Amino acid sequence: MQRPVVTRDLALRVGRSETEHMASWLSAIGGLPENPFEVKTCRLGGTTGLFGQRLGPLFNRLLDFSDEDVTILEEAVRFRS
Repeated sequence: MQRPVVTRDLALRVGRSETEHMASWLSAIGGLPENPFEVKTCRLGGTTGLFGQRLGPLFNRLLDFSDEDVTILEEAVRFRS
């Protein structure tokens, strides 16, 4: 049996899949009555921002951030605040 070859395209697809999973999960939590965990999600360019004030630092992150998205960094920081 051949070992799978991890190409750049495959790695990007796996990363985007993880991003979509986390964004979907946090959006569901944010949809709870009165948003008890203070969840916010956003899409800025190709970047996805996930913020859960009361969920801990693991859930406060920018995902799929690339060189093309450098221009939106300040906007992402403002969104987080």
